[in-house]
Amino acid sequence: MGGLSFDIQGDGTIGKALSAKRLSVPTNQRSYAWDKTHAIELFDDLANALSQDEEYFLGSVVLTRSGASGTPEVVDGQQRLATSVILIAAFRDYLLTVKDEEFAGDLEREFIMSRAYPSREIQPQLRLNIYDHEYFLGRVLHRHGSPERAAAQPTRPSHRRINTNAVTAAARVKQIVAGATAEQRTQRISNWLNYLRERARLIVVTVPDDTQAYIMFETLNDRGLELSKVDLLKNYLFGRSGADRLRETEQRWHAMIGAIESVGAKEATVSTYVRHLWASMHGPTRERELFADIKEKVKSKQAVLQLAGDLADSAATYAALLNPASGFWNSYQSSARRHIATLLLLRMEQVRPLLLALISHAKAAQIPRALGLLVSCSVRFLIVGGLGGGTLEKHYTTVARKVRLGQLKTANDILGAMKEVVPNNTEFEAAFAQATVSQAYLARYYLREMEIAQRGKEPQDVPNDDETKVNLEHVLPESPSAEWKLDPDQMEAYYRRIGNLALVQRTPNEDMGNSGFKSTKRGVLAASEFRLTAEIGAQKQWGPREIEDRQRSLAALAVKTWPLKVQ
Repeated sequence: MGGLSFDIQGDGTIGKALSAKRLSVPTNQRSYAWDKTHAIELFDDLANALSQDEEYFLGSVVLTRSGASGTPEVVDGQQRLATSVILIAAFRDYLLTVKDEEFAGDLEREFIMSRAYPSREIQPQLRLNIYDHEYFLGRVLHRHGSPERAAAQPTRPSHRRINTNAVTAAARVKQIVAGATAEQRTQRISNWLNYLRERARLIVVTVPDDTQAYIMFETLNDRGLELSKVDLLKNYLFGRSGADRLRETEQRWHAMIGAIESVGAKEATVSTYVRHLWASMHGPTRERELFADIKEKVKSKQAVLQLAGDLADSAATYAALLNPASGFWNSYQSSARRHIATLLLLRMEQVRPLLLALISHAKAAQIPRALGLLVSCSVRFLIVGGLGGGTLEKHYTTVARKVRLGQLKTANDILGAMKEVVPNNTEFEAAFAQATVSQAYLARYYLREMEIAQRGKEPQDVPNDDETKVNLEHVLPESPSAEWKLDPDQMEAYYRRIGNLALVQRTPNEDMGNSGFKSTKRGVLAASEFRLTAEIGAQKQWGPREIEDRQRSLAALAVKTWPLKVQ
């Protein structure tokens, strides 16, 4: 790895890494990110390897020698290290509850923390970043029952993850010692600690500074070390920032991560955000091509800083696309918030590159109009089908780039650019007249919006379709009673047709189940406050012909409900 200077300790273990030297996570490094599933997977893997008397390899930990305090800094591996400390602290806390103060104290001093003399200052073996350190210190490092533990209150998503995994670790320790005598209990805990100290393997790589660490990551990945796409991009940008601009890039990167994580998103969402933003600026980009495309186009230090800035600047917008309740939408007409909620409901992730471009480049007055148009386009795509998710995103990203270039400025401009691929009224109506819907959330949305269009009133004036208040009724049921004189093929063909579906308010007698139409359902449906539902109750009978007739009527209404025009 020409030009790189580093040391590799190939015989390290997680226990030795924690006990041999004090470690710290750099100030601007990512916060604690492992959720409960990650912690359980680590605990399970360790338990299985221990039970089979096998070594377990936890991967690599990368340290730098450049910590401001002289303490080695953890550039990569903090999740495994921190979660291991959480487990060891759970052992310590359990020992304290059974009054084994000596064992607990030895364990604490070796792996968790100790007091420096003569200052008596607490010195943790692992210090997390500026956002997590105080909470980690109080919730995990300090003892159960201490004032510091009692005072530790989670204020960030990373804190809540730390707390969840601490609870998970405590439960795992109870499983480990369950049913054991005092002597057996001590032996079982000793076995775990000895395993972490001697057989839970790590490769510890130490490099002079952060810049060399990030360049090394990229080189190792080229040689087979598997890193996530987010880690790859981070390391690439950090490694090419140069020592003089590294902190600036780190700050921008972590501002992006913080914004996306503020809505509870996972790492996969960060990766998707990066791809969506990049595609909105550079055109369609497939996931497997993203990193290579960025490397090809972003080579200079200035280009790196620009991309890091773009990622930070647009992250709050992307977070708002995932959260209709965000205050971000307060500066737009109220319809914008409703349209964003609808696009989330429809799970139209492919439209987000265009949304990013619109919000950053279009005038505020155009945003709600464009969002309403994109809702109509989305429903038409769902009903007509024929375009895969990749093809659909390709069209949206092509339009997004034109928005950024100033070629499309209004909702009408976007409509013109999309007309070639969006189903027209004739195609949409014909497809709707034959459509079936398997997903209840889509059926409820379609029926509610058509009810609104039928009444000509805003959503708040229509009975709510909350599942706790409104049922989705299949008038012809999946398993009809004997009163339904239809053959099985007809039942199968018509059960999920939109024309057979209705919204019904929950009341003591609304659970019609498999009942007959004339004997039970017709009267309940006729009394409904929903006009489209009450129309079914006006029928004398219910079967294939009635379903077909109703669906043709709904298809004509659907064209008005999701129009291809700017409102």
